[in-house]
Amino acid sequence: MSIEWESFLQEWDGVVALTRKEWLMPVTGKGSPFYPPTYAGKANESIYNIDPPQPKDGPPILPNVCLVDSQGSQANRIEPMFMEEPFRVLVPQIEITATSGSESLQRNLLQLGHRLADAFARSSTGAPKITAAFKALLAGDAVPLAKLGPTSLVFGVWDSRDTFVKWPRIVNSVIRAYDVRVLTRSALYTPPVSYSDLGVFDAKEEAKEGNSKDPLSQAGFKHCPSTRALGGVIAEGDIVAESYLALGPLRNLRAADPTQQEKLRRYILGLALTAFFCPQESWLRQGCLLVSDPERAAETKIVRRDGTTSLLTEDEDGWWEFAQTAAAEFGVGASEHWTFDKRRAKELVAKAKKKNGKNKGNDE
Repeated sequence: MSIEWESFLQEWDGVVALTRKEWLMPVTGKGSPFYPPTYAGKANESIYNIDPPQPKDGPPILPNVCLVDSQGSQANRIEPMFMEEPFRVLVPQIEITATSGSESLQRNLLQLGHRLADAFARSSTGAPKITAAFKALLAGDAVPLAKLGPTSLVFGVWDSRDTFVKWPRIVNSVIRAYDVRVLTRSALYTPPVSYSDLGVFDAKEEAKEGNSKDPLSQAGFKHCPSTRALGGVIAEGDIVAESYLALGPLRNLRAADPTQQEKLRRYILGLALTAFFCPQESWLRQGCLLVSDPERAAETKIVRRDGTTSLLTEDEDGWWEFAQTAAAEFGVGASEHWTFDKRRAKELVAKAKKKNGKNKGNDE
């Protein structure tokens, strides 16, 4: 029997979240290396986000946890699905065009990492509508924001540079690997010819060992070794994608028009369910293609306030039909085309400089 999804919007129901756990493995099989994201460490060296930090030499410190894909990264991977069929009908499609001379580029709002609060959107002709929508949310009316950029309510948004409105993520997802061993890799580029023999460079200059700061190496004309760079990790424990859909923020959505409030909540719940249940892209980055572990089935649970849970089976679906119906009842906002405005961008920078100057004065 299909679930009555709108019942989740009732506080008396006791349901606080949906959770999903999916066990993953590298596409080449368990025990194979894969590459987590790198971050800037001390002295600009690249590091993996592993807790506790691992020694450069010697055995790994166990147990440990390695971040494979963060909440922010996961949100930015999932959101563009609403640009594609059949999901694009659920949200307004807002395109922003920037032009410089004869060159132009176009981005969909769904591609911007900070959503409606992104500087690219803030610097466009849509800025007044964005400000008005955030101010309405601040005043307790989420309808304008839901009509303009509803995924900002699903994946969270922080208008940290203007109205300071912050809305939490309803759909949260993160991928972690447990008990990893860090690997290293080395490489050597060998040029196809001797450029000194061709009379291009001096033989002594070409004979010097190349490095990342050597101009000939930078231009690709010299042998250039790379030794013991980060070479991925091997997970001795599980690789797990964990997601949850929080119902608290949904129940906090308000509308100035009481007749719109329930429709608003149903609409955002439909979008959240779509983002929560749809399979995501397995390829995260070069060297990191993860697939489901066929030996461990994913688990989706309904979690109640008292901590009790119940499994959600494949037969209990209907979320796609619910999402379509809720969108039709609420009324999806109009698709629009905005233009990037260099003047607005410079004004935002000038405003930031002015704010920094005031803060500096206060510090002194």
